[in-house]
Amino acid sequence: MPNGRSSALTRAWKLVGDPYVALATAAQSSGDKAGAVEKVLNDNRKVFSDDGAVGLIMRIIRELRHHAVLSVAKSFSSIPLTELAARAYLDSDTVTLFKQSKLLVEVSISEGIVRLEVVPEKVNSEEVVSKFERLNVLRQEMERLEAVAQLHPALLQRHLKPTPLLTYSFPNQRGRRTWYDK
Repeated sequence: MPNGRSSALTRAWKLVGDPYVALATAAQSSGDKAGAVEKVLNDNRKVFSDDGAVGLIMRIIRELRHHAVLSVAKSFSSIPLTELAARAYLDSDTVTLFKQSKLLVEVSISEGIVRLEVVPEKVNSEEVVSKFERLNVLRQEMERLEAVAQLHPALLQRHLKPTPLLTYSFPNQRGRRTWYDK
C-alpha cells in the first residue's frame, strides 16, 4: 500500500488494492496455491469482474495446477495415483493429466501406479540449425577480429607503453666491436 497521510487515501486504496494483495499472497502461499487463488477469486469475484481480470485469474489457476503436477513429475519417476492427486492438490484421481503433451503418463490400473515423464520442449530443428550456423559464423568473425586487433599497430600503440629501444651490441666475428657497437 502506498504511503500516505490521508486516511481517505488509505481507505480508497484498501477497497481497490486489497483483493489483488490477497491474490498475490495466495499465489505465493505454500500448499495448494491454485485452491487458495480460486478461493480469493470467489471471495472477490465482483471486483475482479469489474476490472475484467477473471479470465486472467482463471489462467493463473490453471497454470498453478499444471505446475503442481509437473513438479511432482520431476520429483518421482513412478508414484501411486492417490499420492499424485494428494501431492499435486488434484480434486480426484480421475482428473485429466494434461492433454497438451507436456507430460507423458503411463497408468497401471492393476498396480494403481502412474508413471510420469516430462516431455522435453521441441523446437523447429531447421530454425535451430540455421541459428547455430549463424552463431558459428559470428564466433569465427569475432576470433578473426580479435587476431587483427592484437596485431594492429594503432591498437598496439594504445596498449603498449612507449619504451626506448635498448641498444645491444653484437660482437663481430673476431670478437671486436665496430663503430656502431658502443
